[in-house]
Amino acid sequence: MNAGKKIKSTRLAKRISQKKLGEMIGTSQQMIAQYEKGARNPKIQTLQKIADALDVHLSALLDNDTYEIKFGAGMVYNPFTGELEPTETEYIDLTDRAKLIDYYDNLNTLGKQEALKRISELAEIEKYITPDTPPDQPDPVDPDDSDQ
Repeated sequence: MNAGKKIKSTRLAKRISQKKLGEMIGTSQQMIAQYEKGARNPKIQTLQKIADALDVHLSALLDNDTYEIKFGAGMVYNPFTGELEPTETEYIDLTDRAKLIDYYDNLNTLGKQEALKRISELAEIEKYITPDTPPDQPDPVDPDDSDQ
């Protein structure tokens, strides 16, 4: 489901009109309608305002959408904190992070405990925490690997 459909379904579940949502975030009813129809995509800052107005986490509106945000060399907007943050890359892809949060939010208490357990296990395995090798460089040679 795209952001527009998620905005609409969340807005309707909260019993808020397009006009009221527009007033809450400082835009028109027509603009909200365009977002919901998919005729226009809201900027990430606007999507955060919509999420705040609807009292949901930003990830609830992202789901399958990808937002790449560039604010000049070394700075990205973190929609989870609402701050510009330094980074080594100029772009941030929120899809995977939003999906992870969305999946987690759909779990029951037992499922959430199991998810945290599994993620903590992955975070201790060297091959999953070592930075990826840039595509233009060969993989480092492992001296303990006899197949090389």
